[in-house]
Amino acid sequence: MRTRTLSGTVVSLGLPRTGVASCNGHATTLGVSRAATLFLREVRAEQSPHHRLGSSSRAAVNSSRCGARSFSAVTAWSVSLAPTGRRLPALAIVAACLLAAGPLVVLAVRLLAGPALTWAGDQALVELGIREAGAFHRSLGVYSRFGWNHPGPVWLYLLAGPYRLLGGDGRALGAAVAASHGLCAVLIVACAARLRSASRHSAGAGRAFAAAVAVLVLQHAFGRSAFFSPWNPLAVVLPALLFLLLAAGVLLRRRGWLVGAVAAATFLVQTHIGTVPLVVVVGGLVLLVRAVARLSTGHRLGRRRRSVDEPAPCLLSRVWPTRLLPGTGLGRVQAGGWLLIVLAWLPPLLEQEFAGGNLGRIGHFVTTSRHATSWRASASVAGELLYRSLLSRARGRLSLPLPPTGGLMMLVLCAGAGVLLGAVGYALQEPVSRACAAVSVAGIAAGVLAAHQTVGGHDPYLLFWLAAVMAPLTVGTAALLASVPRRGAPAAGAPATPSTRLRHRGAVARPAGVLALAVGGVVLAAPLLGGIKAKELSNAGNSRPVAAELSAVERWLGPQRGALLIRIVSHRVWPQVAGLLLRLRANGHPTYVTANWVSVFGAHQRLPAPTSLVLDAAARGTPRIAPPAGVQLGTGRFDVVQLTLVRARVPASPQTVPQEGP
Repeated sequence: MRTRTLSGTVVSLGLPRTGVASCNGHATTLGVSRAATLFLREVRAEQSPHHRLGSSSRAAVNSSRCGARSFSAVTAWSVSLAPTGRRLPALAIVAACLLAAGPLVVLAVRLLAGPALTWAGDQALVELGIREAGAFHRSLGVYSRFGWNHPGPVWLYLLAGPYRLLGGDGRALGAAVAASHGLCAVLIVACAARLRSASRHSAGAGRAFAAAVAVLVLQHAFGRSAFFSPWNPLAVVLPALLFLLLAAGVLLRRRGWLVGAVAAATFLVQTHIGTVPLVVVVGGLVLLVRAVARLSTGHRLGRRRRSVDEPAPCLLSRVWPTRLLPGTGLGRVQAGGWLLIVLAWLPPLLEQEFAGGNLGRIGHFVTTSRHATSWRASASVAGELLYRSLLSRARGRLSLPLPPTGGLMMLVLCAGAGVLLGAVGYALQEPVSRACAAVSVAGIAAGVLAAHQTVGGHDPYLLFWLAAVMAPLTVGTAALLASVPRRGAPAAGAPATPSTRLRHRGAVARPAGVLALAVGGVVLAAPLLGGIKAKELSNAGNSRPVAAELSAVERWLGPQRGALLIRIVSHRVWPQVAGLLLRLRANGHPTYVTANWVSVFGAHQRLPAPTSLVLDAAARGTPRIAPPAGVQLGTGRFDVVQLTLVRARVPASPQTVPQEGP
């Protein structure tokens, strides 16, 4: 019950009188007096006929319900009132965000100011999909060589806006991809900084810089070309790390983080089907832990115990884990997030029901494929990828096939590190380290499952996301080291003990550790700020021969603007044909492919009516087929492809396919 006296105010705030008497220091006295002032102002406002609860007064009143932990909570809140204690952690977190995203932003600017880029192969197909998404004509993801498309187009729609705003060409696409990775890096650092349990309010500077260092390590592991290449196996590396941190936040019962975790899982699954085991295993772990925490009455991970004076939560908050209450700001944001998630899944579900049944083909592939010979071989494949991405610096390490032997020891070491961090966090009652260790170990198990069942382990690009599962361990380790010096803090005026000395050392060690992480991040970021080399552009998917082919074909066509049908004579030249078709369409030439290649290039690349302009694309050195009867407008040999442009006497039909299919 609240009173109007100073002592009554302190009691209503939950501070025992003995606790007030033992408080010393300017910050604590300032905090208690500030709380008392706010409460007295609220009491006077209640006597007014036009009473309205202010935000600052609500904070003071709500703090009266903190029960047994109120002394430490009010003390921490009062310390945060000091300008230095409040601004320095925020500035450190901003610096960590700039450190992680700075190289990617610089990369985007350099791409926009650099030479023109001409994508080929899978990258060209991605740009075709983005152009379709910009016109709202895309309902599926990128094509896969296994005969189906990835589940959804959310990645393509997210890139469509920046792609068009930045110019709508190859450079704009590279810059949009780099900028999207930079935004993801900022979200990773912000989530790491706020990754704490509901009962603890510690500064997140150490965790923020640890996450920034992890992001920079991934940039070094894959190279800069991986972060502006429009390729979906590379597009899920940083979002996989973001999903793991959000899942750890859900384990710690952070409000509103569930919708973020589901949104990140939606992006991962729709962009690359190989991330399904990660979402299933980590999501299953989160649901299991939350269910056990709700059913048990003992210790709950990351959730404080309710005091005797605190009212029980309402039934709605028990049913709805994230407390989605309409009328609150957080509730509106969460409602909007759930609505966007539902809208993201509508196109693939409608396509499955009324069109080709892409999800059914994916399900058949996953349930019938057996890629690895045994679970041991699958574990070795996952460990080999972790070794190549994090420790090895051999040339071509991420393109060579993964052997089924040799990586088991690396997997055991990585999993053991996660288990050790979780055990230490459990012994020291540090919930952040436990949650990070749990999601990291679950991610490793998901990598083994993916190598065995979903995508196989021969090609490393199918498991690129596995390199991100070790990053939460750095955040958990930083949280554990930051919390150790705080253990056993004595009351004010107590004699000096080893715990007291450890606390004083921790007051110096924590800023020193944050500074060391910041210096390490600067050292890692400095090499990523240089100019872009031609080899990096080639590794990202830029193709100079396509530019030469485009120039030749446009010269042969001249002023003619009729529909052009490309017949792919040899299967191995389809990457060059994809880049050529993309650039011809971008330059205003209506270009199409034959019916057997529509599944690869998209339904909008099907020829609507017969045409007389036919372009044959064959590999150099392969037997040629007879071109259609008519006038030959031009022919030429290029790097790997031979092109022949003919104006046929009889218009060619898209169903006439004298060449092999995809």
